[in-house]
Amino acid sequence: YVVLVMGDDVPVPAPASGGVSSEGGGGGVERAVKRARLLESSSSPTFHVTKSCLSNHSCPYLDMVDRKSLNFDFAKFCSVTLSPQNVYCCLTCGKFFTGKSTSSPAYTHSVSTSHYVFMALDKKLLGRVFVLPDNYEVVDRSLDDIRAALNPTYTPQAVASLDAKTAWARALDGADYLPGLVGLNNLAMAAGGASATQQRKANQKAPGSTDYLNVIAQLLVRAQPLRDYFLLQREADAVHASAPSAQAADTQNRVLLVQRFSELCRKAWHPTAFKGHVSPHEFLQAVQHASNRAFNADEQGDPQAFLAWLLDAMHLGLTAGKRKKASVITRCFQGELDVRDASAGESAEDASKAAEAAAAATTTTKFLMLGLDLPDTPLHLDAKSGATIIPQVPLSTLLQKYNGSTVHESLRSGSKTYRITKLPRYLVLNIKRFLKNNFFFEKNRTLVTFPLEIDLRDILPLSHLSADEPTRYRLVANVCHDGEPSGGTYKVHILRPSDEKWYEVHDLRVSEVMHQMVGLSEAYVQLWERL
Repeated sequence: YVVLVMGDDVPVPAPASGGVSSEGGGGGVERAVKRARLLESSSSPTFHVTKSCLSNHSCPYLDMVDRKSLNFDFAKFCSVTLSPQNVYCCLTCGKFFTGKSTSSPAYTHSVSTSHYVFMALDKKLLGRVFVLPDNYEVVDRSLDDIRAALNPTYTPQAVASLDAKTAWARALDGADYLPGLVGLNNLAMAAGGASATQQRKANQKAPGSTDYLNVIAQLLVRAQPLRDYFLLQREADAVHASAPSAQAADTQNRVLLVQRFSELCRKAWHPTAFKGHVSPHEFLQAVQHASNRAFNADEQGDPQAFLAWLLDAMHLGLTAGKRKKASVITRCFQGELDVRDASAGESAEDASKAAEAAAAATTTTKFLMLGLDLPDTPLHLDAKSGATIIPQVPLSTLLQKYNGSTVHESLRSGSKTYRITKLPRYLVLNIKRFLKNNFFFEKNRTLVTFPLEIDLRDILPLSHLSADEPTRYRLVANVCHDGEPSGGTYKVHILRPSDEKWYEVHDLRVSEVMHQMVGLSEAYVQLWERL
């Protein structure tokens, strides 16, 4: 490249073939000497860079890039001004700064620390690399892996082959990880610079913290259509069509929630990531804003309540607030069932009038999740050992709630019967384990026994469905709870389709487990995939 010094326009030649290049060679001393000679020959500390430098592949400062210091999971705010506008990342230390002007924090950081290479994080300049204080752009393919870590992208061919890959990936620190099964950092309440004592107190006050958010994020990306939708960034078209600038604040928060979930999904499946885990900081912030802090990092939440809210919020974010409009959420998880008032027709004189009254009292409703009621726990102890008896109940017994004839009593809705009329592609089951009121908070420890594959025709009367409609499901995700009801931890068991093995994911820890252990857990939320 050729650098022209303002004032006398004396060309300064590029270094010789044995000089500094982007492939290494040379060190900080040689760079400092070169910069000092440039400044000494200049009548002004400002110099002009010709356009030929924009496509140069031998920038003398690229060997200062430290990939181990880079972490793009955090919110893109300036570390000095906390501004989210025009933010750049220093590729040497990984800190975020705003601006490129001579009065900007990025310029000051460059001069004071001799860190010269910065990557733009703003949408307009996303991924472009600049050298400060010289203020010229560097175009070099050796930086593509950093751009991919900042904003992972996938082709349809790559997405189609994800479930067939069995190879592990390796992070920069040498740790092996499974793309799509990476650990998610637990964002504890006192994680932001608190002392060790404060962190211990915070963990005692809110055990588990954001593990409820992590298990639901792990569960949702097991739905292949939903995963492919966000990996290919198809939500961008739906978000653009919703025109968030013209919407209310709550709609804008839902749109941002969709975008942050898309980023989390793409980072979790990234095969060449710098580290083998992901920190869902930006996703958690979007959740807090969209839910008005109903779900946050200050206290442990309920995974079932969070999943129900998240599916509804993302559906509204994808449809611009139009609840009846279809989206990838409804295409994956929505089914239908008939709800009938069991007391209707009881006073009718003949059977025909009773049938008419029952039909009039039947309504069709749509669902994204089915709740299963556990039987009451026994109050007596075992006669021989004196230990508390932990009962067991088959999953098929709990599903009889939706056979169309079993009467379900409720203080709110009265006596109802339920019958499934349309099966979703992915069936979400919630096993109701917790009972909470103004006086106590209890947990039902009844074990639910279930096979890893079921055929609903063998469990429920589905004669009203067509004969060719598939009714076989296999379990792909199982969220369970360990510990006391007021604390404890949430874990999730994940089936990896490529090798048909089960893995237990607890925040950052990912370990292989036997499939027999899945059935021995205190299951809380399950995701079943239709075969």
